[in-house]
Amino acid sequence: MVSAPAGYGKSSLISHWINKLELPNAWIWLDDQDNDFRSFLSVLGASFEGKCPEAQKLLNMLVDAQELPSPRQVADALAAELDQCDTHLVLVLDDYHFIHATDVHEFVSSLLMCRLSSLRIVVISRRRPPLYLSRLRSQNLVLDVQLQNLQFDIESTRTLAGSAINGSVDDATVDTLHSACEGWPAGLRMLLIALEGH
Repeated sequence: MVSAPAGYGKSSLISHWINKLELPNAWIWLDDQDNDFRSFLSVLGASFEGKCPEAQKLLNMLVDAQELPSPRQVADALAAELDQCDTHLVLVLDDYHFIHATDVHEFVSSLLMCRLSSLRIVVISRRRPPLYLSRLRSQNLVLDVQLQNLQFDIESTRTLAGSAINGSVDDATVDTLHSACEGWPAGLRMLLIALEGH
């Protein structure tokens, strides 16, 4: 669970982690149009293409059904298909703050509760989503990455400032930059771009 305002490098962090471990992934960038259970399942099914065909087939069949089963039933059926997959997969739900539909939250919560060994789920959001994670948290099965984990410390500010000007930056300037941006990485980058040539 990665939650922080815009510009804190949430997606970059997860992308770097996935690349470093060379993990196969299904990455979904959500938007307002996915704020509907059927639409969400359609996008989810498309993300499994070439990674878990049976899971994709199941979701496509459900999307075309006249009436959807309950979110819990869909999660259980999908978990059964994913459990049969040869591939271990990371499912990334990026920009989850666009999702307000309770049935989507219930589905994601239910899928998390299935605790599949073949699936890791990463939820990236600008605010903490209303997912039912208390049981998983009590078993230490959720890693929460929040604003305070993503804020730059003074040494990170020094490193970025130094790389932006191709040299070392004095302590007073680093303190001023760090204080002005309050650890906000994107804010620091924009400030350094604005100061180029000065």
